[in-house]
Amino acid sequence: MHIDMTESPAKPCKLCNHTQFKVLFDREFKVLLCRNCGLVFLEDDHRDYRKYYSEGYDYRLSEDGRFVENDKQNEAVFKWVIKHLPKTENLTLVEIGCSAGFLLKRFKDYGINVFGIEPGKEAVEFARRINGIREIECCMLEDIEDADRLYDAVILIQTFEHFADPLSSLSKIRGFLKKDSFLFIEVPNYYSPNGFYLFKFEGINYPSPNHLFVYSRKTLSAFLRKAGFSVYKTSYTLQNIRVIAQVDGDNEDVEFENYYRALMYFYVLPIITKAIDVFRFFKGKLMKV
Repeated sequence: MHIDMTESPAKPCKLCNHTQFKVLFDREFKVLLCRNCGLVFLEDDHRDYRKYYSEGYDYRLSEDGRFVENDKQNEAVFKWVIKHLPKTENLTLVEIGCSAGFLLKRFKDYGINVFGIEPGKEAVEFARRINGIREIECCMLEDIEDADRLYDAVILIQTFEHFADPLSSLSKIRGFLKKDSFLFIEVPNYYSPNGFYLFKFEGINYPSPNHLFVYSRKTLSAFLRKAGFSVYKTSYTLQNIRVIAQVDGDNEDVEFENYYRALMYFYVLPIITKAIDVFRFFKGKLMKV
């Protein structure tokens, strides 16, 4: 992998408006690290994201073209959200990026009034027809001008990293929520083994070209606080960050990621990745014994 550690002429950082960056990845697409706030992000590649997410983004499809639920993941997220909701009776919840509605169905079956937003046309049809999610809009978040109701909770599971303008998106989401309600976000963690590099192609580790931002706890919290949210609780899974934020909470200072810490981790990451590959190799050998 070629790493250009010179300055990169890109648009200002979405988090801090800084204009000096280091290039972390530069092949078919480019990933940058902000020298001021430590935000990791994909340089604008001028894709038509509206068309891509409505017609071409089908990672949840099986090989035969069906939508398949990740039971383990959805059950874990469901329990996490339910545990922290202040109530469950007469509660309204919206999932942004709800795909085929498997997770929403769990909340619906639990007695919660659910609503979904999903740009994928086939996913929306599946959610309505198979999972019984009637209140679902086939659109991008930015297409919704004003919420016609306020919700007790909004969830974004493996979705927020796909938003091109995080601050604008959070400001819009804030308008969906009642006072003292909750926003639940789960995103890949930059500081996890697979947070930056997600797959390997021809022996080379690649970040996801669909993850426009790779968040750490501090950069995610900074966006939330700048958008007027208070960070209520942060937790971690093996690969992800989970944050619960509250509308109209106490104002909190915005804290940026340490640039040198983020850069140091990037240098160490190939060693971690290699160690994981070696572990998997020997584990596979032992399984055959």
